[in-house]
Amino acid sequence: MKREEIYIFLCNLAEGIAETFGPNCETLIHDLSVPEHPIMKICNNEVSGRKVGSTEDIYGGEFDPSMERPFIGSDYVNHLVITKKGKKVKTSTWVLKGDNYRFGFGINYDFTDMEAINRTLESFMHVNSDLEEAIAEDNKGNQLEIKVKACIDAMGKPIGEMTKQDRLEVIRRLQGMNAFRFQKAVPYVAEQLDVSRYSVYKYLNEV
Repeated sequence: MKREEIYIFLCNLAEGIAETFGPNCETLIHDLSVPEHPIMKICNNEVSGRKVGSTEDIYGGEFDPSMERPFIGSDYVNHLVITKKGKKVKTSTWVLKGDNYRFGFGINYDFTDMEAINRTLESFMHVNSDLEEAIAEDNKGNQLEIKVKACIDAMGKPIGEMTKQDRLEVIRRLQGMNAFRFQKAVPYVAEQLDVSRYSVYKYLNEV
């Protein structure tokens, strides 16, 4: 295809993509055959604020004649750019070259607002746990409480009057009821028997 035919095709493509994806989607054509890389065509230029003839890059930096702009020799697809104004942009550039042309076709999508919305959605959708799991865990706690109370009551005396043998018997009964399979059973039993966790583990070893 000739230069003019390629350029017309890219212009139509730029307009079509910009129309399809809306105002956050900027499309443009650069002339890569000159160091300034001037913009030949741009749609939805609110993303970068540039216009036809502009030599600014997507970051917002003007072309400095004393510093040659990097040579773009290949395609760059779906990369992040944070502009000088703080916008977050997904950017892609494709290079098309022929005997008398070298075009850069670019798509820049501003997703700054989407990121803020996403953070809000993640915060809104946060949950502590599955309801069924929470209920099951609570039921386990209730079962443990019932078992411990039953074993202590079976001794027929207040905690403060219990001997080591009495406490060992409580532990033995609880062990027989598989009470220590419940999560955090040891600290709960230690609290109810008014002993340390170490003592509960020691009693378990003894029984």
